[in-house]
Amino acid sequence: MKAVKRFIWKLIISGLVLYILTIRFADISVGIPMGLHPLELACDSIGLHITETSIENWSLLSNQYETDDKLRNRMNQLFRGLEMEGTGELISGGGEAFSYLNAEGRSRDGGQAIIILQSVNESSQNGETHLGFTISYSGRLRELEATVQKYERTLRSFGCPTPVQIAITGEVDGELSKSEQESLFQRCFKSLEAIRVDGGATEGGYYNWRGRTKFLPAKVRFGPDEINLEIAAVFDRERNVTVVSLGAPMLTGE
Repeated sequence: MKAVKRFIWKLIISGLVLYILTIRFADISVGIPMGLHPLELACDSIGLHITETSIENWSLLSNQYETDDKLRNRMNQLFRGLEMEGTGELISGGGEAFSYLNAEGRSRDGGQAIIILQSVNESSQNGETHLGFTISYSGRLRELEATVQKYERTLRSFGCPTPVQIAITGEVDGELSKSEQESLFQRCFKSLEAIRVDGGATEGGYYNWRGRTKFLPAKVRFGPDEINLEIAAVFDRERNVTVVSLGAPMLTGE
């Protein structure tokens, strides 16, 4: 009888442990599979053929001016921390009040990176040193969620307070009409239960929506609202394709 009771208790405890792990690592209610980044789910919802994935960060590192030697030391530390190898010569320059250092690198998973360090000496007591980091992958990046977390964790350890920005670009054959673009954007926003707060057509045939979803953590201020999701489309006449881009918390370099 005691053996039966012990067996029942083991089953109960095992069930509780499994339930806790399920709650911690997979939120079934949101419909996002564990390990899948929300932007990937949005791309899948519109059937986008992904051609490029990029991750970038632009941050203020310190309120001090740093000389070329200090920037080179920072760059070496960044390459080690990001587990990258250089693919070209360092490019440096500047003067008494300004210095910069640019480097190109390659990550272990095949990403092509550019790292920029810039320092400005505003006065004898004030200065600023900034970091620009961008890494691009051809096509769809495997384990995007884990890669984003890795870069955010590493960059944070170097004093970067801002979260990384993610952009996924793909193509749709032919030119989409206005109604087809809106249908595409609606499916994208619906997949993440996003609320549209801004967007529309601009010069050059560029069309975008900006919005907010609870499934993407980082938010940026845009006018009176906060956003963390953007989708845009533009027709490339030379190649006869519509280029579609998704960004979190927003797209840059428009």
